[in-house]
Amino acid sequence: MNFRIAVKGLIFKQNRFLVLIRSDQEMRNTEIKDATPEDLPGGMLKENETVQQGLNREIKEETGICVDVVKAIKVLDYFYSDIHLISIIFLCKYRSGKIMISDEHKGYKWIKVGSEQYNELPEWLKDVLEQIY
Repeated sequence: MNFRIAVKGLIFKQNRFLVLIRSDQEMRNTEIKDATPEDLPGGMLKENETVQQGLNREIKEETGICVDVVKAIKVLDYFYSDIHLISIIFLCKYRSGKIMISDEHKGYKWIKVGSEQYNELPEWLKDVLEQIY
């Protein structure tokens, strides 16, 4: 069984948080069987990379922005036939930069908690948000 660690950022800017929309190709290629199009910026840690370094690298690669990492808010375990994936989600604050999404995604949204867009989010993402509200 392969063991992997992923880091994700729940990024807030004022009273909104950032949600990325996975590209069609990313949806086809993902190893996560129950993946939803909605995603948080982040990805797999590389060898000899700290959690902080990996999170900042992935957020910069996927969004073009810089953030301040506040704290870890949720740890998720996913077990598949040949993969054990641990995903650590961090609360982050937007610091600087203009959003320029990578080809892994086809769009993004800044969503306000309690809005109609918020109500349409997948349950896994609402569960993450409940950790801070």
